[in-house]
Amino acid sequence: MPTVLSNGIRLFYEKHGRGQPLLLIAGVGQGVLFWRLTLLPLLIPHYEVILFDNRGMGDSEMPDDPFTVEIMAEDTRGLMRALGLNQAAMIGHSLGGAIGFELAKNSPEKVKKLVMMSALYPGPQAVPPSPRALEVLTSREGDLFELIQRGIRIATAPDFERRNPHRFSAMVRLNLERTQSAAMYVKQSQAGLFYLAIDHLADNAFITPTLLLYGENDEVTPAANGVLIQEKIAASQLIRIPEAGHLLPLEQTEACVREIRAFIPA
Repeated sequence: MPTVLSNGIRLFYEKHGRGQPLLLIAGVGQGVLFWRLTLLPLLIPHYEVILFDNRGMGDSEMPDDPFTVEIMAEDTRGLMRALGLNQAAMIGHSLGGAIGFELAKNSPEKVKKLVMMSALYPGPQAVPPSPRALEVLTSREGDLFELIQRGIRIATAPDFERRNPHRFSAMVRLNLERTQSAAMYVKQSQAGLFYLAIDHLADNAFITPTLLLYGENDEVTPAANGVLIQEKIAASQLIRIPEAGHLLPLEQTEACVREIRAFIPA
């Protein structure tokens, strides 16, 4: 099992394919297995793809300290250093988008291009989840299977389960087979909620070319967050993908890869 020592902890990672480096950063409660199910198979023919489990997730170490986006960005920087990567294009989903943003903000030479998918605006003006999504995501009624099913339903477009029953079931199985501690979910969620770095960003200070991808049906981080981020990043473009919610890489894999390949030529 390949691991590196980064920022004082062991991180599990995988490398696939050949070409320019493309680093994938997952969101809350997800990691290597999420990327294997979604974007990885379609990216491998075009890039050298590096994916890893964030701290506390999957096969990476779970430290006792609180998590912050700044710490997790330093984890990512340490992973790059350990792998001899001077620069990479990056894709971050949800919390992973904030981690990529933080790394690009402080070390723009490390991030060739950044794709932020379903990312929350990192400031107090962030557009919150819908009341329905908040109710589902904070409820603890029912067994683990029911909780996971409800969470995936609210994080996908209304008819995703009907249109893609096998993909829906695969996502349920992934979460059942790789359950994580409640402490990890709390730590990762708090890291994203308390990350307010964009308010301290001077106009035109963020120079990394950035693609903002959002599902039109995202109730967890509504696409309006992308509009706010775009206003802060001059070198950015915003694309809304129809028939997709928060789990955009799962729901519209081909559309995501099409936009990624146009933005990051192999």
